[in-house]
Amino acid sequence: MTSTTEPTKHPLSETTWVTLRDPKAVSEKRRRPLMKLIKHMQESPLAAALHAKTPLEDLVLSDEDYDLAQEINDALSLALVESWSRESEISLDTITDLPGPEYDALQRLVAPLFPELKPNFEPTPDLASPTAPSPT
Repeated sequence: MTSTTEPTKHPLSETTWVTLRDPKAVSEKRRRPLMKLIKHMQESPLAAALHAKTPLEDLVLSDEDYDLAQEINDALSLALVESWSRESEISLDTITDLPGPEYDALQRLVAPLFPELKPNFEPTPDLASPTAPSPT
């Protein structure tokens, strides 16, 4: 099934832009590395901070937790960036090679889309679904 929402184009600077795919259109191949990092995050103070919506800059993080947060941001960008104005292909290396202000702009664009990429394991309200609560 394909998404009905078209990719959206956003400026990173006066001369560069990025096109983001709809989070619903992100393939599992692109989403899976992000999910693996999220699994590691559950054991870190980052999980509680994200649930409390604490800004990253307000946290006191270990070097390992800071690195994990950056890896999650980069994996999120890689999953969502469909195209950009740069001549290089889109990869983790080229994302982290962006000039600081462009990298920061990209992170501000993709961060709000993070919840849309997380799997939803809540039971469905559909009584015919195998995950519906069993009758008592």
